[in-house]
Amino acid sequence: MRCLFIVNPSSGTKTIQKRLDKIIGQMVLQQIVNHVDVFYTQKKNDAYHRCLVLDPNDYDFIVSVGGDGTVNEIISGMIEKN
Repeated sequence: MRCLFIVNPSSGTKTIQKRLDKIIGQMVLQQIVNHVDVFYTQKKNDAYHRCLVLDPNDYDFIVSVGGDGTVNEIISGMIEKN
């Protein structure tokens, strides 16, 4: 399985971001995924624009790491992309 993490590094308390390497490592070791890409947002709408250029066959799932704004951008981009 292929996975994309979209991370807003300035969101919240950054608790999960500090553990991201360990989480990804465990996903690989437990054979949940065999490929992981991580995209870090830098400004508003980066997550939205990243989702607009995705091909439906690129990833099996996307993990949003951020707040409700990040989730909103990802979902909006996916809807816009169909």
